[in-house]
Amino acid sequence: MATVQNYALREFVGKVVEILPKHKAIVQFQLDNKTERALLWYYKLKVNGQSLPQEGSIDEYLEKGASLKFLCHNFDDSGVDRCRWYITCAWKQDARDLDLKENETILSGLYNCTGQIVQIARRQGILSYCVDGRDENVLFLASKVFVAGKRVSAKVNLPQLPGFEEGRSLLFDAVPCDPADNDGNCCWFATVVWKGWKPVMEYDDARNVRNSKAAQLPQLTEIKLITSNPHLLFLRGEGQVMKIINAEYGLALGAIKKNVWESVMFHRSHVLLFDRNLANEDLTTVFKEGDKLRIVAASAPKKLGVRWVASQVRVLIDPSVAHRFQF
Repeated sequence: MATVQNYALREFVGKVVEILPKHKAIVQFQLDNKTERALLWYYKLKVNGQSLPQEGSIDEYLEKGASLKFLCHNFDDSGVDRCRWYITCAWKQDARDLDLKENETILSGLYNCTGQIVQIARRQGILSYCVDGRDENVLFLASKVFVAGKRVSAKVNLPQLPGFEEGRSLLFDAVPCDPADNDGNCCWFATVVWKGWKPVMEYDDARNVRNSKAAQLPQLTEIKLITSNPHLLFLRGEGQVMKIINAEYGLALGAIKKNVWESVMFHRSHVLLFDRNLANEDLTTVFKEGDKLRIVAASAPKKLGVRWVASQVRVLIDPSVAHRFQF
């Protein structure tokens, strides 16, 4: 059986050279002037930022010669597919897509990854994880920790658990976050951390979101499910207020690259101003069109009518208008 040799993720652009119905494809790319092969499974492919239906065939979404962007790690090439790389997330390259090596605003969530404990406290910790050759920190809370499939008790101190010492490894899923919003300067927030077997996560079957009836505005529970789904693509960058819909919801423009913007929906409970959460404020009295923001957002279901839905929004204050934000 093929075994993973190295969990350090690398990022590439390649072309589909084989379609093996109905669940896998071979992607070819260049590394150090050598041609490499990567194995892609159906459930690792994203279309419009969304996971594919559980029942489907990869040749419905890919054709030979298609250009893909993907994250992958080293893989044992002794199998019949002769692939030295295993793709953890791939999406079709089109006119809107970017070369992520030059622009780091678009990210894939981290799924079934291994990180090393670099800091552990009573009810939270930090993991170190290598992403495309860079060591990045992942914040995790005790409420997200499972051992042998069971959530850790609220009475337990994490350092007391066997295998939770600094330097030990844990498995995790994570989504991007704003490093400015946590003391550890972490770029990632773990949606689950586990030892033993992994618990069943609601986002592993997000069809209840994608297939639900169209609604003008999502409920907070739906936003939470979308933005905590590591299967999706994420935007992390700057933007500006486009329109305030009502007291609770607003629309922003997120900067994908210079002079390229896409729509982002946000709810007031995810907005920070001077480290103050605006969950109880009337957004119509706070914002004006053009106010600058830092945004972390997940790709939104088509039914929402926007490209992204925000998990974190931080107001960037221009000194010339700071007087407007006094409460």
